[in-house]
Amino acid sequence: CGRGTSREPPPNVALELCVRFRDRQVLRRACVSGSWGDLDRAAPFFPFIRDQPFKVPASDR
Repeated sequence: CGRGTSREPPPNVALELCVRFRDRQVLRRACVSGSWGDLDRAAPFFPFIRDQPFKVPASDR
């Protein structure tokens, strides 16, 4: 999921969000200065429904 490869990662990605319906997982990570951070898989529930739009609220706090 996402753009770039381990050989050529993008310079900066604030949030990469990968939704895997088959496994009911939401994967999150960021790329800072060309280095991908660890994947975060922790989620208390799976909030997505296939083919339905969703919103991601964001805050700088």
